[in-house]
Amino acid sequence: MMKRIVKLVVRLWLWLALFVLHAPRRVEHALRKVLGLGGGGAVHEGTSNRARPAELDDPVYGEHVTSRRGLHYVKAGDDDAPVALMLHGFPEFWFGWRKQIVALKEQYQTVAVDMRGYNLSVKPTDVSAYGIDALVSDVATFIEEELAGRKVVLVAHDWGGVVAWFFAYAHPELIDRLVILNAPHPRSLVDNADWAQIKMSWYIGFFQLPYYVGLEDDHDAGLKATYS
Repeated sequence: MMKRIVKLVVRLWLWLALFVLHAPRRVEHALRKVLGLGGGGAVHEGTSNRARPAELDDPVYGEHVTSRRGLHYVKAGDDDAPVALMLHGFPEFWFGWRKQIVALKEQYQTVAVDMRGYNLSVKPTDVSAYGIDALVSDVATFIEEELAGRKVVLVAHDWGGVVAWFFAYAHPELIDRLVILNAPHPRSLVDNADWAQIKMSWYIGFFQLPYYVGLEDDHDAGLKATYS
């Protein structure tokens, strides 16, 4: 009986951590008021005084483009070649695929996207704009508008892998092959979850705390610098 209870609690926690991306607005506002943080629902846009690394503009990785919907991406290879569309993990951006771009661009047109909220892509200010449905829609719209609706080999890592699983469910007609790294199938994750997995995944819930951004401003400048 206890084992069943533990499994139920684990499943509920994982569901909350992975798919509930923000607290109800009234709860968030109340927490912010109690903590004296003000506002509510906005995504923090960190700033950095660090110089832009020259390697980011190395032409070996391809051409920098911004989509009609404001997603920045880097593409390389022949426009007529099969497309390898790459979705990065947290807290990365297109540059995480640099070695794969170099290795694949002779056979594929490689397209490495900065997902919304990352690097040079559009950054909606409301937390609700980062729900899984919006992220899946971003990928579908990107393929339709930037890649002329061509089927892609979708390559995804970490949080990009989670988005890719849901995209594959919603739009199988747009996928030729699906390659996912470090992101288990959602059903497998839930069915095989245990306390050991919770201890390894605690940070997922931590980064979703509705009052964390304000606390970061005052108490965690080091982490802010890391992820800005």
